[in-house]
Amino acid sequence: MTDTTVMQFQAQQLRLKNIWKSVEFLGVVVMIVFVNGLLPQLLIQYVYASQELMETPKALELIPLISFIIGVMMFLYVMIGNLRREAQARSLEANINGEPTIKPVISGNVNQLQAAMKSLENKTERTGNGRKTAKMENTRATRSKKVTTKRKSK
Repeated sequence: MTDTTVMQFQAQQLRLKNIWKSVEFLGVVVMIVFVNGLLPQLLIQYVYASQELMETPKALELIPLISFIIGVMMFLYVMIGNLRREAQARSLEANINGEPTIKPVISGNVNQLQAAMKSLENKTERTGNGRKTAKMENTRATRSKKVTTKRKSK
């Protein structure tokens, strides 16, 4: 097997696992619906049948809360897992296609970036109301550095 076939297989397996986890989640939701609907009746019929109930038992109040918490936790688990697996599958496909997984915003070495910054500074001019150009401000800053170094040497 070649490297690309292995990566394609891995991406396909990740996506199939996403589908499997989603079906699993649907099964849990269906189970929660049945638990909420049937368990309280079964408890009253079989557990509390011999007792006279003056108030609602605590177990009957907690069943909907616990099932809701289980449903939300399962939803978060499935969604986070599916998003993570989808990101891995996309990364594998990008590697197969020869694309970088993270596209660089700025490319080039440091010297090229510095040259681009200097040319940008030289092109930038502020106009109106007696404002100075960026080049003039840089020249003035350089002169002030020279003056401070001369003072230190004296």
